[in-house]
Amino acid sequence: MWTEMQRRNEVLSMAMRDHESLCRQSSPDMPAIARVRWRIAEASRRRLEYFVEEVLPQAEAHAASDAVRCLQTIKDRTAGYRQRISAYLADWPTEKIADDWQGYRAAAMLLRRTIHARLEDEAMIMRLVALPDPVVTPDPSGRR
Repeated sequence: MWTEMQRRNEVLSMAMRDHESLCRQSSPDMPAIARVRWRIAEASRRRLEYFVEEVLPQAEAHAASDAVRCLQTIKDRTAGYRQRISAYLADWPTEKIADDWQGYRAAAMLLRRTIHARLEDEAMIMRLVALPDPVVTPDPSGRR
């Protein structure tokens, strides 16, 4: 499960790197922008769906109490995260990008930061769940 989540994160990260590279250009390559936006949207949707439907339930089932609170926090923030992405896509339809390339680039940078922050939050939680503190049970014989 963790490997699959990391794979999905990398697919999204690669698409975002491609998008960032396109945004560094002085003028928009509209066909390339449209393709990479679609890749980001698809990768983000599939990744988040997997996280919510597969990873979170497994993590909650095996998490210590501290991690459960963190899991709940990220669950609570998921709707807002989805709304920010949807709002960005609604605010920047492909046909508007060429008319305000500088504005689009600034908005895209903020969206990429939002996505990176979410990936970092999820990675922290995955580390909490995947690497719990070991429970040391004393050996009744006194041996170690």
